[in-house]
Amino acid sequence: MDKDFSGFMEEKGSIRRLINVERELRYVKEVMTD
Repeated sequence: MDKDFSGFMEEKGSIRRLINVERELRYVKEVMTD
């Protein structure tokens, strides 16, 4: 149970990290085009 829960939390964290990276990439693209 605990192992599954920690794995689930890690998955959520990685998804959040991916979203943050996507936002940063989009921001960099906007800065480069300006």
